[in-house]
Amino acid sequence: NQSKLIMILNGISLTALLLMILLLFAYGNIKGKLNRANEDRFSLTYNANRFMNGSAYLTNEVRAFAATGNETHYNNYMNEVNNLKNRDKGVSAMQEIGITDDEQAMINEMSSISNELVPLEETAMRQTKGGQNEIAINYVYGEDYETAITKINALKEEFLQKLNDRTAQTVGNLVNKVDFIKKEMQVWLAIVAILQLFSMIIIRHRILRPVTIIRD
Repeated sequence: NQSKLIMILNGISLTALLLMILLLFAYGNIKGKLNRANEDRFSLTYNANRFMNGSAYLTNEVRAFAATGNETHYNNYMNEVNNLKNRDKGVSAMQEIGITDDEQAMINEMSSISNELVPLEETAMRQTKGGQNEIAINYVYGEDYETAITKINALKEEFLQKLNDRTAQTVGNLVNKVDFIKKEMQVWLAIVAILQLFSMIIIRHRILRPVTIIRD
């Protein structure tokens, strides 16, 4: 009877150990997802800012060119549009990582407003090249231009907030799963330890002790 009890305890312990092994694999899998989620969160934020900073850079350069007539600002503007293309690259990188339909819609709206500013910027630069700085300044500091920039900035803040909330929730859910699996492993480890201790007590006191008494 004692041998059967010990066998049952050992069987339960073995089952618990197998469960711990499965939990260990699950832990490694979720941990990998957590690391990727953190990397994606960083990359999404970086490329969102890249997209937005690229747009802001164009605004700053065209305004600086209109105000000063310095060709360097014009060259910087054209270099961003034709070569660097931070806006396009930022959006492509975010799409590759993965964004929601709502986030894509906000990007499209910001891009649409930015594209509407291009004719004003091109006109301002032509006026500046023609020595009409005051007219150029009216284009890039006028009410229409300023209203569009205000809308873009508001969308930027909303977009970054939504992106941050979504990615933070994803990371938070994975952290909770990792913590849950760790606690489960600790529980099963404690169960194995208790069962083995109980098994040792049974062997020592219920099997060996009577034999020792008979020997003595």
